[in-house]
Amino acid sequence: MPDNENQLTIITDENLPVPMGKNEKAAISDTSATQACKANHVTLRATIKAALVRSVIATSKQLDEGKMSLLIEWVKEEILRAYPSIRLSEIGLAIHLGSVGEYGIVYNLDLNTVISWIKQYMNSETRLNAIKAFNTEKAKLQLAEKTKPSEYEIKQGQKNTTINAFEKFKVDGHINDWGNYIFDALVEFGVIKDIDEKKKIECLRNAKSILRAKYLTPTMNIDRRNQNKRDLEELQKSIFNHRPFVIKVKDLLINSIFKDWIDNGTDLKKLLKDI
Repeated sequence: MPDNENQLTIITDENLPVPMGKNEKAAISDTSATQACKANHVTLRATIKAALVRSVIATSKQLDEGKMSLLIEWVKEEILRAYPSIRLSEIGLAIHLGSVGEYGIVYNLDLNTVISWIKQYMNSETRLNAIKAFNTEKAKLQLAEKTKPSEYEIKQGQKNTTINAFEKFKVDGHINDWGNYIFDALVEFGVIKDIDEKKKIECLRNAKSILRAKYLTPTMNIDRRNQNKRDLEELQKSIFNHRPFVIKVKDLLINSIFKDWIDNGTDLKKLLKDI
């Protein structure tokens, strides 16, 4: 007999599992019945119980609390003996499909019937397709994990990009459209710390003027004209919440800082060497 804590509780809509359609596809999780049982017997019992409660409703078969508790325990033991690799999500699906007549007419709701449903499900095309989909998704996740760059690789990429941007700036005086990215990287590395207040105020003023002029530029494109109007309103209403303004300020600041570094003969590679 199962422990008292695992006895059948009062059935309400809140503790019933979400019903599935007859043609519902299996969605295999990564937890097998054996793994769940090793972690906690209650987890496996709860999964079986939820499926059997639905089955009672679907088949109109009557089971009192004592018989239901025994059936849950017997089904659990038989699953662990005969089908230890079945996933928790599949147990509910197999019992559901049997309950709605997918595996024949339901005469009794007993151990033989339930295990027969699980056996037929385990040998079905439904499960085969589910396993293929699960393995494909798992392989994708593993590949993504392998190809995900480490923190060291990310930092090295940022350093190389920043150094290349500075070297390019020495040649043509331009950083293209990613000055804000370079600025943020150098702040994160601790290379840019205290910015001259006069320089900061100048960049703030210039950024606002540049964007204001851009938004006031006449255009025949109605969508662009409406967007410019909205951007101008946001710029005037909440300037530091206007993302283009923040980006433009950082861009102007890094341009000014790079000019100072060139004049001072700053060696950026050396500054970033030990970071």
